[in-house]
Amino acid sequence: MQFKHLTLLTAAVSVTYAQTVSFNATEIIQELMALTNLAQVTNSLAGTITLGNAVSTLPVLVTDLTAYAAALAADAVEIAQDASGSVFDTTDQVAICASLNQFIAADQGVVSSIGGITNIITVSPLNAVITSLFNYVNSCASSIVGSLTPSLPNCVSTGSI
Repeated sequence: MQFKHLTLLTAAVSVTYAQTVSFNATEIIQELMALTNLAQVTNSLAGTITLGNAVSTLPVLVTDLTAYAAALAADAVEIAQDASGSVFDTTDQVAICASLNQFIAADQGVVSSIGGITNIITVSPLNAVITSLFNYVNSCASSIVGSLTPSLPNCVSTGSI
């Protein structure tokens, strides 16, 4: 009986995610800003990690990276499923590009901050977890940028992104 319910639940989730998603500029900007905020929180924490506080702060970094990775992954899937293929008008493109650039800068801040503490991470028991999360974050962030750029031809042609 439990398997029947699990099968039905799985089928319902599959149908839900198989539906096409269409975003407007405001929704994309809101998602990018939420991701930017998560990246900034992670970046701020990573910037405070030292050998002296690594035991207490690295587990928090894992928690922050996990939350950031989960949000990135969810948005990457949704944005990739946006089958509308819409090209936004110039005003919306400029606004999305500005938010996308803020997100890219915040994400690169995470990359730099974590890169700056690799000597601490590599001697930590959490090394494998942090490295795996870090690689996943980079993959998802690249996916988001790659999925959005076809909808932003003005930004791409002017070098805004």
